[in-house]
Amino acid sequence: MMEEGRSTVLFVDKHHIALVQRVKNIEPILDGLLSYKVIKREHYEEILSLHGPREKMRALLSGPLRVCGPGGKEIFYKLLREHESHLLDGLCDDSEKYKKNKKDMEVESMMAQKILLESLNDLSSDELNQFKSLIELEESFPLILRGRLKAANTDETVDLMVKTFSGKCVNMTKTVLKKMNRTDLVQRLSDISSGTKEEPLPSLIQSVETMASVIELLLETLKDLSDQDLEIFKRVLNKILSGKGYPDISPRWLMMRDRQNMVFYLVQDHSQHRLLEMTTEAFEKMNRTDLVQRLSQSSSGPKKKHSEAQRPAVIQKVATMAAVKHLLLETLNDLRNEDLEKFKQTLDLIVSKKKPRYVSCRSSPGRAETVKQIIQIFGQQCVEITMEVLKNINRNDLRQRLTKPSSELKEMYSVDEHRPAQSEGVQIAAVKPILLKTLKDLSDHELDRFQWLLPFTYFQKSIYFCYGYPNWTESALQLVDQMIETCGPQSVEVTREVLMDLDRTDLVERLSETILRLKEEPLPSLIQRVETMASVIELLLETLKGLSDQDLKSFKMVLIEILSGKGYPDISPSWHRMIDRQDMVFYLVQDHSQHRLLEMTTEAFEKMNRTDLVQRLSQSSSGPKKKHSEAQRPAVIQKVATMAAVKHLLLETLNDLRNEDLEKFKQTLDLIVSKKKPRYFPLIWSSSAGRAQTVEQMMEFFGQQCVEITMEVLKDINRTDLRQRFTNLELKEMYSVDEHRPAQSEGAQIAAEKPILLETLKDLSVHERYRFQWYLPFTSFQKSISYFCHGYPNWTESALQLVDQMVEPCGLQSVEVTREVLMDLDRTDLAERLSETILRLKGASRSLDLEGIGKMTKDSSGWTKLEPEVNSTDEDEASTYSLKSEAGNFECSVSGLRWVCQDKVSFKYQFCSSEEPMKRMEMMRYMPAGPLIDITVISGKLFEVYLPHWICIDDIPKVLQKFAVLHIDDCGDVVETVSEVTSSHVKLSEPVFSPRAVLMKMGFPVKIRCNVLIYSKAYESDTVLHVYLIPLDPALKETIDKKKKDFRFIEKPRPNEGLTLHQDFNLTADITTDKISPEKITLTNDSQEKQHSIFFDVGFENPDSNFHLTLSQLNNGEPQLPPVWSCVIRKEESTGGPSSENESRDTAGPSALETAQYTMADGEHFVDKHRTELINRVNCIADILDQLLDEKVITQSSYSEILVIPTTKKQMRELFSGPLKSAGPHGKDVFYRILEKEEKCLIDDLKGNK
Repeated sequence: MMEEGRSTVLFVDKHHIALVQRVKNIEPILDGLLSYKVIKREHYEEILSLHGPREKMRALLSGPLRVCGPGGKEIFYKLLREHESHLLDGLCDDSEKYKKNKKDMEVESMMAQKILLESLNDLSSDELNQFKSLIELEESFPLILRGRLKAANTDETVDLMVKTFSGKCVNMTKTVLKKMNRTDLVQRLSDISSGTKEEPLPSLIQSVETMASVIELLLETLKDLSDQDLEIFKRVLNKILSGKGYPDISPRWLMMRDRQNMVFYLVQDHSQHRLLEMTTEAFEKMNRTDLVQRLSQSSSGPKKKHSEAQRPAVIQKVATMAAVKHLLLETLNDLRNEDLEKFKQTLDLIVSKKKPRYVSCRSSPGRAETVKQIIQIFGQQCVEITMEVLKNINRNDLRQRLTKPSSELKEMYSVDEHRPAQSEGVQIAAVKPILLKTLKDLSDHELDRFQWLLPFTYFQKSIYFCYGYPNWTESALQLVDQMIETCGPQSVEVTREVLMDLDRTDLVERLSETILRLKEEPLPSLIQRVETMASVIELLLETLKGLSDQDLKSFKMVLIEILSGKGYPDISPSWHRMIDRQDMVFYLVQDHSQHRLLEMTTEAFEKMNRTDLVQRLSQSSSGPKKKHSEAQRPAVIQKVATMAAVKHLLLETLNDLRNEDLEKFKQTLDLIVSKKKPRYFPLIWSSSAGRAQTVEQMMEFFGQQCVEITMEVLKDINRTDLRQRFTNLELKEMYSVDEHRPAQSEGAQIAAEKPILLETLKDLSVHERYRFQWYLPFTSFQKSISYFCHGYPNWTESALQLVDQMVEPCGLQSVEVTREVLMDLDRTDLAERLSETILRLKGASRSLDLEGIGKMTKDSSGWTKLEPEVNSTDEDEASTYSLKSEAGNFECSVSGLRWVCQDKVSFKYQFCSSEEPMKRMEMMRYMPAGPLIDITVISGKLFEVYLPHWICIDDIPKVLQKFAVLHIDDCGDVVETVSEVTSSHVKLSEPVFSPRAVLMKMGFPVKIRCNVLIYSKAYESDTVLHVYLIPLDPALKETIDKKKKDFRFIEKPRPNEGLTLHQDFNLTADITTDKISPEKITLTNDSQEKQHSIFFDVGFENPDSNFHLTLSQLNNGEPQLPPVWSCVIRKEESTGGPSSENESRDTAGPSALETAQYTMADGEHFVDKHRTELINRVNCIADILDQLLDEKVITQSSYSEILVIPTTKKQMRELFSGPLKSAGPHGKDVFYRILEKEEKCLIDDLKGNK
């Protein structure tokens, strides 16, 4: 059986390339591997998401199957036999020859490795580098391995040579050594390579497999013992061990009741042969001949019960640790006593550099104890450490014995000695109570077993646990403290694995869910501060609502009295005059922490005898509860809370500076900032009265960049202890900061914007203008705009002076800043008007003289549509869309992507798979709202970019706070806030390109704009329709088009109204059909990989006439009226057969209806064919426009714009080039029918000319 398993593994490895190229039926094979637990769920989903069977097979063989061991490959072979039997039969002829030669090949490989190692060890460091450089020049040496070769030591160089050149590695080495004039080594290689081949060394994987089988056999055997017989067995076995002089069994083992723990203990100190021998002798003395017989049947080696993939992970861990321990002990037993001392001395020197907390091994009395300590300190890295020590004491013969086990161990488990440091205090502090709660749910017996199984996971992960084996405790708290001290950030992962070993999957799931929720909520300290401060603001605002105007005045006076009495900073006179409760709270949180604020407010209400309000605040004494999500919270509260939290954090930091350090801080700050700010004037920080004033000046001058500036200064004055507080702050994730980015309003000159801003601010009342100036610093802080020179703020009642003050520090960002402050004031009417005015200003200022850029139309909104050049090299790869434009506002007719440029620009884009990114976004409570687009600018510059989205925003309050943009770069995912949202697009905050997509916050009902895609395939007597209901996603349509290349695409208008996400819909037809399957489809915006396989399948006999398809929303399983969509399928459309190409549809506007009735023989529509005649001869343009408006072919704005054009010809030309072009074939059909009625003589004449 074991021989058969090895043959299977050799077969899979031998035919790696053939399997990649020829296996087609990959999906059921992956299903089988997942069910047998050979591969994990995440690997299964990752491989399935790849395109094509070759990519999937390549990922499977080079990933999970490479590290799964012989058991996994054996299962894979059986699945191949089941699903690809013809392929296996074709490969089996070569397989027999391969099996015959494999053993010789292995011997040759190991012999070559030994020969090369002995030769290259004689090279100096410089000669080794020269050798590696010459090897790199060989044409057959892969480019991908050159980076590894440069960093490789002698052992790793030999390993790469053998793996790369196989049997030619010795000759290749000779060639290179000749070039280096090392003829002595060339001669030695020639002499040695003709010597006798050695037997291959034993495999660690085989030892682990044998040990695991012994464990399973003993567990199965001990199950048949009663509790009383088990106690007898323990006493008898202990007596046998003592009589034979073997190591004493711990008293703890004699008290064990769990059979698994007993076996796990024994295999650590005794080899499998000794263990089987002793156990058999014990059963003989107990007269249990049945159990003796069972063990004797395994005397030649226990049979493999099942594959490694099916075996419990804990058995595999224990077997691995035991096999490694016995291997190291065998190795050290071959050392003489003087060599052993050298070994321990060298080990002490080497490891003292690698392990800061290392405990010397030299005091250990013997070999077994030394091995035990090495395993405890280094985990599975003990093999590599042992090899390094053996090399240093010149015992390469023993070192060679460990080469193969070391590589096998790396394949079995991934080792990372550079794991996150144990000092991640914030994360650990948050995790500790969760771990404690989890372990408290274990019984005393389970807690004992947890500690017993813990070292096996430590060993697997190479975690240092030299404090004990383990350090037993009956307290869950002490155990958590020990784990955190030992594992650091890995504590959760370790706990989860040990709980799995205990079969406490309920606690594993609960722990995972809790940690997941913890990750969803912002853990870094600053974000926690912001959240707490925002909750305090909301609580105070809600509480102050309960005060009358008279009570509010009393509250102010009492609060001022309390502040004066406690020696807190005086309140500004402007606060006394404030009448808006929100402004009052915003002022207070800037100067007082949340705890002090709640304390003072409570005291004020007590003095006012408002026990009801005291009660409300006391219910929040443990910290105000989070009222709602950040997405639902007003943006101005989030801004104010952030600014306050940063201010208090900086003040706490500066309070920890001694006076002399504070002076250094301010002097260094002055030097650093003078280089960073071109408009900087020498601020003498040392003249500030104290720490609070210094913090205030930094915030006013640098905005939220004050955090980075503070970190830089602390580094320069060697206060890294204080700098450490800031390393986990994620202010950049909350707000995107870049003081050099192009301003959003850069498309228009400041001079042109100033009168627009002035007109906007003049529509504010005096009180609103006062509040505008009060809110201005919060937006300036967020955008890191310096407002130091202008006061805090420099109050004025003049709108003109206010505009001048804003333009001075904000420059080209003035419009954006004004818009945000207006949104904070809830003056959305002025914000929208400002956006529309600026957009018209930009459109009017740009030239639309476009040459050589392909087809284009200019719609009524001022965006010129361009058709991209499409390049598709492989049907499995995404198409590339290329676009060129002059200066102006443009929209891509395929994706709906919009851009603004001031000069010629050329760029391309691709749609990207959103499968993996959206999994991560779901954890952050975001869902996709637009396609994932990767834009690459070839030449020129894009000043503004608008990403398309499919969300209906009409019913969404405070829409800006619901949208975000996903930005994927080399550092990972970044979720950015948005500054502008239209009905179809989201404006990028900065035109920096990498894969990007629009996101939407989860948690509330949403309607989306949808497409209905119809694909037809006609057979001799019947027809099949595949009908898709999808979001208005051009990327998904591209994917479906490629999947349906053998079908004819029938283009129909999309639904006029948005459809509710996650609702069910059904499809009906008014002709006799087979059962439409499925009965219903749920509208989702899942990834392309999931949606392209969800469609209505409609089959029917070839129809004699036209028929209707109707889509209805279901409510409690019943279709609702009216239907959400309906269309006519003409006979010719359904039976016309596959089209010559997959026609595409303009995703940004309504879809079109193709009809044979109005289409010419050459495929051109009637109105396009006679465009010139119609422009020159149509007279009744006003009546035609009225009817086109009624039929919703043109919009009201298009109607008005065309109507004011002075001549009929120009009106017709604008109609053709604008709205009629956008309306597509369906609009042209309507236009034709109106012409037949209004211009009958003209149409008849044109028909006669046809």
